[in-house]
Amino acid sequence: MDCYKCNGNGETKCQECMGKGFTAEGDHCLSCHGNGDVSCHSCSGSGAIE
Repeated sequence: MDCYKCNGNGETKCQECMGKGFTAEGDHCLSCHGNGDVSCHSCSGSGAIE
């Protein structure tokens, strides 16, 4: 079954940078490494839940 939090994608929007990939100071976000997305905590990035 697809994860309800990430819709089976395995990733969610980074809450530290709000998905922008950089901080207010213009630096790359350390939480998502500038990607804007992080591994889903609900499914551990697998995209599926049991």
